[in-house]
Amino acid sequence: MSKHKFEDFTQVKKLQGGSMRKTCLVQLVATGVLFVMKQLDYYIDEDKTIVDTEISQMHFRNLPNTDVIGKTDPYVLIRMGMDEKQTSFALNCNDYDYLNEKYEMEYDPVKIKGKKEVDIEVWDYDLEGYDDLIGNASVDILPYLNKQTLVDLFLQPKKELRDPKHPVTKLSEKVDQKLGKVSFWLLYIPEQEY
Repeated sequence: MSKHKFEDFTQVKKLQGGSMRKTCLVQLVATGVLFVMKQLDYYIDEDKTIVDTEISQMHFRNLPNTDVIGKTDPYVLIRMGMDEKQTSFALNCNDYDYLNEKYEMEYDPVKIKGKKEVDIEVWDYDLEGYDDLIGNASVDILPYLNKQTLVDLFLQPKKELRDPKHPVTKLSEKVDQKLGKVSFWLLYIPEQEY
């Protein structure tokens, strides 16, 4: 399916009432096909652009041994909103470089309700039973607009439910919890620049 811009449509009729508020019947100029289009409000002006986030050259160092015999068998889950990517498995190691793996994710502030973070989780694969979470980290993507930068994060223990009066600060991810460190290149680019 091809992507169209707002300018590719003409408004035929504004639909009224109930859930149809801010909804229009529009026609694709090129084909004459009719569509229903709903107008969405953005959170802030910076959020108006849908962007693609790119994570590449990920590696981790100094993961703890989590298996009874041998080292860790790690893999990484990368999440942004409902989008999730997974690296390949690294077998029996505490340090690993994902040199030939690149992960692209769409950042759409409307879909992910204004959240501006990429969440990273490092897991130990277990052949039997459940996989074990080694640690996690998050990074705000906004500072990386059109600027590819190396991100280094110490893995943190599983996040517990916390009292909202005492929010967790980003400084905690700069503290070494002896769970290892994950590094990767991060870049996000507005779609219209492709």
